[in-house]
Amino acid sequence: MTVFFHRTTIMARASAVLAFLLAAAIASADGLRDERTWTGKNGKTLRGTFHRLRPDGKQVEILTGNGTLLAIALENLCDDDQAFIRGGGVPVAPDTPAAPQGETVDFRPCAFPERSSFTWVPTEDAGGKFPKDWQKALWTSCLWWDASGVLDLPAADSSRKHQRFFKDLLKRELRSADDAVAALESIYRGSAVFRTFSEPKDFRAERLASFATGPNLVFLYLSPKGAIRSRLAMLESITPDGDFVLHMGVRRLVGKVRSGGPDHPRIPHGESVFHVSNTQDLPPDLVGKTEELETSGTYTRCVVVKPYVYAKPGTASPPPPDADFPVCVPPAAKPAAPVVE
Repeated sequence: MTVFFHRTTIMARASAVLAFLLAAAIASADGLRDERTWTGKNGKTLRGTFHRLRPDGKQVEILTGNGTLLAIALENLCDDDQAFIRGGGVPVAPDTPAAPQGETVDFRPCAFPERSSFTWVPTEDAGGKFPKDWQKALWTSCLWWDASGVLDLPAADSSRKHQRFFKDLLKRELRSADDAVAALESIYRGSAVFRTFSEPKDFRAERLASFATGPNLVFLYLSPKGAIRSRLAMLESITPDGDFVLHMGVRRLVGKVRSGGPDHPRIPHGESVFHVSNTQDLPPDLVGKTEELETSGTYTRCVVVKPYVYAKPGTASPPPPDADFPVCVPPAAKPAAPVVE
């Protein structure tokens, strides 16, 4: 991604301007917490979410969808964006600064929940239904993280956190994996940051099994046999031999994967066919029409999302180095460092 704003030192502003920015602390910041397109004075744009206005009032921090925190000179933004921030941006107090670039940020050890503990909480209990597949996918994913102790759902009133989370998702425009990751960054801002990986070609069972470990979210676009349009599915688990469990919205599907290779020469190399055993649980428009979901659609890909949870809430930092990603290896399974005598 190209960063178009110059990292230059800004001349000191008049005290009246800084006072105006500090006065904005009493304004509602809700509008700033949604992902939007930011425009520079040079006309170039950047997609991201407002993080904070630095205490000096001269730079704004924008969190991009891939977890990068960018510091941008406020005066390099277009006039409308400057006015937008001044109308709702709240400068962070000096005693709670974000971590400077290059400073080490502590993360909690990677939690390894049981992947079979995926649960579907009826959305009707929270207030209604979701119209979009990505809303359903994030609903299931975040509630699984919450129930398994990976990441708590942010809510002032824990007894109503499902209702609050449902309303939050309902108002979000989620049309793609990028939108979903940006939503996660917004939902868990200050609590966690994420890495994402997109696999467009290799859908063999053993490769997918390496992704579906620990707290990783694994999303797949699958096409019903003979159909053009792909469907969004969330992979709960899969063995290298091909036994799988996946979710399509509220529907939990189980079966066996056949991957291209010597045993299945008619399936192209790298592709897989998911043969569903409980066909009665397929989406209603597919019941009686197909038993197979394929990875050969025009938009098929696998998206892996891994969370990194800050040890100290309120932190802002990119994800730590992770040589294992997109695989998630249990700490005990990692080889010990060699002993140097």
